[in-house]
Amino acid sequence: KDAKLPKLDLNDTYSNKYASDYFVEDATYIRLKQLQLGYTIPRALLDRVKLTSLRVYVQGENLWTWAKEFSGLDPGVGISGDTDLSMGISGGGTPTPRQILFGVNLAF
Repeated sequence: KDAKLPKLDLNDTYSNKYASDYFVEDATYIRLKQLQLGYTIPRALLDRVKLTSLRVYVQGENLWTWAKEFSGLDPGVGISGDTDLSMGISGGGTPTPRQILFGVNLAF
């Protein structure tokens, strides 16, 4: 009556043919997808080293994800499907990687 798991019955040829909400989870999430911080060196300092412009920056992608009660690796994986029955199925895909890039833009 108050069981958390469905009944296991080897002779049941009916239940496994139909969709169930047993494995449905709330995949609501918030993600910091991209952030870039940079600094352009003032022109007065660049005249000494014969540069027209110099900018240094750090950029991060997929830095932070918050999902309330999602048990999978990444709530954003598999959010689309080609049929009505496959939409939203995560399918055990690999999570989105975190990337941190450092860069310099300069002009002579």
